[in-house]
Amino acid sequence: MDSKRKMKRLFRSISVVEGLDILFGICLYLTIRWSDLPVPDINILKVLFVHKYNVDAAALNTVTGFITGYFVFILTVRIPDSNRKRPIRALVMEKLAVLYHKSVYLLLLMCKNCCENESEWETVIKSKDIDCFNDKFFYYIKRFDITSNADTILLHRGDRSPLSWSEYLYEKYDDMYKELESLFVQYQYYLDNNDLAMINMLRNSKYLDAFTGKGQQTSFLVYDDKNQYGYYDNFPISMIYTQTNKMSPIFQDNKDGENSKILQKYVENLKELHDYLNEYKKKFGLNILHEDWACSKLKQEKIGHLGTAICKK
Repeated sequence: MDSKRKMKRLFRSISVVEGLDILFGICLYLTIRWSDLPVPDINILKVLFVHKYNVDAAALNTVTGFITGYFVFILTVRIPDSNRKRPIRALVMEKLAVLYHKSVYLLLLMCKNCCENESEWETVIKSKDIDCFNDKFFYYIKRFDITSNADTILLHRGDRSPLSWSEYLYEKYDDMYKELESLFVQYQYYLDNNDLAMINMLRNSKYLDAFTGKGQQTSFLVYDDKNQYGYYDNFPISMIYTQTNKMSPIFQDNKDGENSKILQKYVENLKELHDYLNEYKKKFGLNILHEDWACSKLKQEKIGHLGTAICKK
């Protein structure tokens, strides 16, 4: 049963173009095997390429017809498509690099707000963004109070009061989700399977779902404090933290589970995206991707506050 499932997954992973390539290889092999071309006097080559019986004319016509059609497909569709896809893929990679930089910057800014002093912050911040996600990062960010004032100059439009982190993160991650959705819908024809896998990895992230409430991955079971009645629904987690009841820090582990796992998985996703973009940079050039984009900014004087988002018990 497992082997059947593996075969089904294999066939589903093969694209139409890859399927045509496989058929072309088979037809080319059969054409050579059924031809009268001389073959070296080597047993294995004779077994593979010498056909001792009469060849069915209809089968031969089908095979040669497919090869002719394949070459027409290459000249009229595949080559022009390839020329169009390259600049579009480059555009999508640039957009993904921007999303990667923004995501890393937000997480590091949140962590800096959770560090009590410069000494703690120095154990997190490194020369490369990706190296900042160390044990100290995950230790300090468990203090994160999502109800505290966000580290931004943006204010509420009405009374000009500060935004909370829950409100600020909802806006930021909702924009990121919409951008990912737009990339998938607009450019999927021009992207390969690996590109789409990267986009969907982030688009289907439980972490993003928790903040945007899109309801694709995360549903919350919430109990009312008065009657302990359960409510099971999809909504942005910020809606829970705007209630009057004081809740534990969002990334703090408790008896109900390891809440930090959702963040750890998101960081793993960002690392996968980093490696993918870095590979693309080496092959095709991606000047917008910088290893120190976020940490270099946060190392500057007066960028990011210390100790402003520590949950006070």
